[in-house]
Amino acid sequence: MSISALTGIGKVKVDAGAISKFNRDIEDAHRQFMEAMIVFIASRVQVNKAILANVDKSAILQLPLVPFVASSVHNPCLQGTRRAVLETISRWAEDDMSGKPIFWVCDIAGSGKSTVAMSAMEMWRADGTLGGQFFFSMSNSEASTTEKFCSTMARELVHHIPELAPHITEAVTQNPAIMRSPLSEQFRTLITRPLRHRRRRVVLVIDAIDECKSGTQRKDLLETLATATRESRNLKIFITSRPDSAIEAVLRPLSIKEKLEDRLHNIEHSDNIGDIGVYVHNSLYEILPEEKRQGLIKKG
Repeated sequence: MSISALTGIGKVKVDAGAISKFNRDIEDAHRQFMEAMIVFIASRVQVNKAILANVDKSAILQLPLVPFVASSVHNPCLQGTRRAVLETISRWAEDDMSGKPIFWVCDIAGSGKSTVAMSAMEMWRADGTLGGQFFFSMSNSEASTTEKFCSTMARELVHHIPELAPHITEAVTQNPAIMRSPLSEQFRTLITRPLRHRRRRVVLVIDAIDECKSGTQRKDLLETLATATRESRNLKIFITSRPDSAIEAVLRPLSIKEKLEDRLHNIEHSDNIGDIGVYVHNSLYEILPEEKRQGLIKKG
């Protein structure tokens, strides 16, 4: 064996040792990071408990609430589907310099808007930016009007961001008749002003706004939301709806919105074709052999 070959073997052994050490260092760093995260999360839980313990809960509880029942009707996107759409939504939420604090998903009935909204909520709940959600529904009398919209969102803020609880409590205490005020004043008092005490962005999710029965209420709500995003630097609004003239009249002219229109049901988009494949393979895996599943996908 030549001297150069022996030298090469020695070098390989040194490199292998270095790689082994590097892997151990990564594992140590990961363990330390996870331990630090556990400590941080535990400390935040304790802080939030302390905050809520000092809050007059009766003031919060007197706010009318529309219970969130969408989770029993809608599921998040099937894993591996709607990737392009969710990435677009994620980039919008993370971009604080775009000047477009409103994201509007507009598509036909049954296209999966609520499913996308549920997935977006999971994403924002995980990173701590979800402020609250309101799923309009014509099948629920309380969820088909804006009468309890602001009070529900205020209670959602307390639930998702406990640090805002004292400020919302103060708003209710100082304005005991706030629910008799116009919608715009309710939102400003219960949402916009308390948000001034939060530096990080907050995303509110409003699904199926077209299922608010009153066109006048839809228009009033959208105008209120547009005004709120101009008054609050850290507020973002995610909206879904079917095509609707009252909604179009308010949102279409706005330069502060980003719109995803007729995107979810259009099978000409390559990622939608891919989603069909994922769905077929997941749903029929134990029923049809791969060849037949591929045939269904091609027909779709």
